[in-house]
Parts: sequence; C-alpha cells; structure tokens
Amino acid sequence: MDTIAQRDPMIKKAVVRLKELSNDERTRMLYELREKERMDNTAREDWKLKQQAITTAKVMLAEKEPIEKL
Repeated sequence: MDTIAQRDPMIKKAVVRLKELSNDERTRMLYELREKERMDNTAREDWKLKQQAITTAKVMLAEKEPIEKL
C-alpha cells in the first residue's frame, strides 16, 4: 500500500488518513459495528429470500406444478 501511495498524492493522503483512523480505537469500533450491521442485514435478506423460495416450492408441490417453472 505504501509503495502505491508514493506514486499518487491522493492515494498517499488516503493511506495516511486510513492509518490515523485505524489507530483510533473509537473510530475502529464504530467501523466494526457498522460492518456487523451490514453483514447482519445481508444475512437477514438472504434468509428472507430462501424462505420465499421454500414457500414457493411448497405451493408448487401442493399444486403438483413442474419444478422447471422455478
């Protein structure tokens, strides 16, 4: 990362800022909480989609519809 930063002043500025933020415990904790929330939301959405697929499959089975319709 440092090698790339030496070639581009904007990247160097970003790397310096990233290092500053990484060293700040509170900022790092807030970042980790946001990441956990994002991952939790993604997991919830995945679960909902799987539940919808299961419900659809059950209805299709009950109505004896071909699985190819999925």
